[in-house]
Amino acid sequence: MVIELNEKSFVDNLFSVDEESNLSYKKTTPSILEFYVSWCPHCQAMMPRYDAVSNELDGKVGCYRVELEKHPRIGELFGISGFPTFVFIKPNGEMEASEGEMDIKEFKNLIAEVF
Repeated sequence: MVIELNEKSFVDNLFSVDEESNLSYKKTTPSILEFYVSWCPHCQAMMPRYDAVSNELDGKVGCYRVELEKHPRIGELFGISGFPTFVFIKPNGEMEASEGEMDIKEFKNLIAEVF
């Protein structure tokens, strides 16, 4: 299941943010964070794919999304400039990002490669 985040749930569940906008990952398991906008056709195409993959990953990888028009500050923390953008967060807090639409096989392969 993909969990939609806002500013409060982002800080409560995923990252702490200090005064200099430095991020500190709160989890000990991997996570995927999707940044999207509602009007983007590539984002719309990826949503059901991400939802399906998240169901397969349930319990192993945390799956989250942030709507950038509603929560631009979160996107700014990651330097998001295009969408959809997926940020893959390793248990140690290291992050890798991938931008753009993928078919479900490409998406699954990318997840396997990163984690």
